[in-house]
Amino acid sequence: MKHSLKLLAALLLGPLTALHAAEVGTNQEPFRLLAKLPSININFKMGFQSAELGLGKTNDLPGKSEADVREILQTSPTNSAAWCALAGQLLGRATRDHLHVEHLNLEDLPKLLAAVQEGRLTRDDVQHARQLMDEALDGFSKVVELAPGKPDGYVQRAFCRMFFGTSLQVLTDALEGKAPVLSSFVTPATFTDLQQAARLCPDSVKLQAGFASILVMSDALAGSARPNPAKDPSDALSERSRAALAEIRPRLETLAARNDPELAAHACEALAVIEFMHGATGNAQTYGQRAVTLDPTRESAWEMLVGLQVKAERPAELLTICAERIKAADTIRNRYLLAKAHEQLDHYDKVAEQLDLILKREPDNFLAMAGKAAMLLHLGDDAKVAKCLQRAATLANDSTEPAQRADLLALQAIQAVLRGDRNTAELHLGQALKLDENNKNARAVLQALGP
Repeated sequence: MKHSLKLLAALLLGPLTALHAAEVGTNQEPFRLLAKLPSININFKMGFQSAELGLGKTNDLPGKSEADVREILQTSPTNSAAWCALAGQLLGRATRDHLHVEHLNLEDLPKLLAAVQEGRLTRDDVQHARQLMDEALDGFSKVVELAPGKPDGYVQRAFCRMFFGTSLQVLTDALEGKAPVLSSFVTPATFTDLQQAARLCPDSVKLQAGFASILVMSDALAGSARPNPAKDPSDALSERSRAALAEIRPRLETLAARNDPELAAHACEALAVIEFMHGATGNAQTYGQRAVTLDPTRESAWEMLVGLQVKAERPAELLTICAERIKAADTIRNRYLLAKAHEQLDHYDKVAEQLDLILKREPDNFLAMAGKAAMLLHLGDDAKVAKCLQRAATLANDSTEPAQRADLLALQAIQAVLRGDRNTAELHLGQALKLDENNKNARAVLQALGP
């Protein structure tokens, strides 16, 4: 079972947008300077599953049914592998038979909440799933009791509480008419289990990095849920997490010095996260750079490096990192990030070059097509702008981020202004701000329009 999370408050460093605002005059031409490529989120995303934390298979009894496993336990009640297999099968049954999904991820909660609202997921479904989860927790607790010196039982029990427990609580709140709030997913019991697992395996980079990242994400999530979320990442860390990270750090430093590039890169990336959360962005940069030097395929480390430059407003450094990243992985997304980096330095010929490369590979790429329209607005080629904007509007669909659709509407508003059609411009901007009320591009155009 795979569980995925996004690092919310601290390392979701927001959309990559211009680092400077254009000066707006009273005539129409300066509006061209407000035409920006659609934003793109810088997401530091980490996935966790038991194998990634250095554990063996959850089910060491392949091919055995739940009835078979229960029969084994009747004759061998101290078989920890059977207890672990039983717990995993119970969670699988809860997921498939009662929550009606193949896998349970926190990122899938919106779908489950929609199922609650539409009546497809009932109170009985959630209650039965919780009963199976409680039985699974008993199974994992039996694993801990039988093998207290191994991390497996602790981690599996922690994951059960983190993902199943949190998800079921959110669904229960929704069924009771309460506003679902995901403020934290690391309870004291979960924390204790993960801490013990990390202590049992100080040489496991996956356990150390996984525990550190889970703490950081949980605190960032809790901080973003507060009325006045912390602006400084270090303010989001709880005292409990600070103490645990201080314990984890020397283990990761030892692992980062190992003569194993992949392992050392993983440790460096985890140290970069810890340094960032303590406000030491320079150290975070150093560790992140070392991570990608040791392992150029480490996408999450590259993403963090990009985010650090955006947050620090260092466009030249951002350009360097985006160019280096292309050498490691020449993807459509990385090309678009490079185009955005060039845009922030007003390298419009280089921006157009990257967008053309993307459209040559992927003619139906919404971001590149909308970006092409922005560049044509800059260049004053209004004859081609309408065609690109119309094509981009056709390519936008439900999977397109609301902020990116709002960015497209801001471009359409600029086109309307240049035609002298203020009413249409205001209509586009109103639609943009409904999609994304804080959209920087739309607000810049609105401010330039004036009263």
